[in-house]
Amino acid sequence: MGHVVSKLCLALCVFGASAQAGGVGKDGFYLGAILGVNSPTVQSTVTDTGGLDTFSTDINKAGLMFGLHGGWRMHVEGGFHGVEASYKDSTAKGTYNMGSLGGGFKTNASFDLSYKGGYAIAPETYVTGRLGYGWLRASHQVFGSSFVDNGSFNHTLGYVLAGLGVEHYLSKSLSLSGEYLYRHATEDAKKRHMYTNNSGDYTDIKGEYSDHSFVVAINYFF
Repeated sequence: MGHVVSKLCLALCVFGASAQAGGVGKDGFYLGAILGVNSPTVQSTVTDTGGLDTFSTDINKAGLMFGLHGGWRMHVEGGFHGVEASYKDSTAKGTYNMGSLGGGFKTNASFDLSYKGGYAIAPETYVTGRLGYGWLRASHQVFGSSFVDNGSFNHTLGYVLAGLGVEHYLSKSLSLSGEYLYRHATEDAKKRHMYTNNSGDYTDIKGEYSDHSFVVAINYFF
């Protein structure tokens, strides 16, 4: 019995040592690549002074998200703290129609800076959370109308960013992560389109943007 207990204690000691060593990871700078799915929601509101009804519609169409990020990380007992800068792009877009008036919304490149922290839940494995701020380039288009100026415009929207995920170290210098991200624009995309008959009437279009993303990333630590 004592022999069995001794072996069990030895095994627990070895496991504890490996967990402590494996959970530390590598401090310093890293680079990574991102790939995932992005699902935006655009609450588009059209207000018209020339006879068209005011209406609102949601635009939803998932797309591919991809990008690069880089950051710096410092491990502490039981976890890590770090900052991360990220560049992302997305193919997500959507359209709406009201009679002869139509429109579209497309997300383009974005850049954000965030705090990312992790808590060790197993050897080399962390549950992670992030909070940050960024800027999104979006394009909004009006088409199919003979009485309102057609065309597109670009707008840079600031947004807040929050995320929750899991990260696992494959080696001291390589990790793989999966993460849910939520972004919400702190301002609306707005554009006034004047009537082509020079009546002074116009159509105001406003887009309120938010999105949900599920991404995976591979990270290399220098």
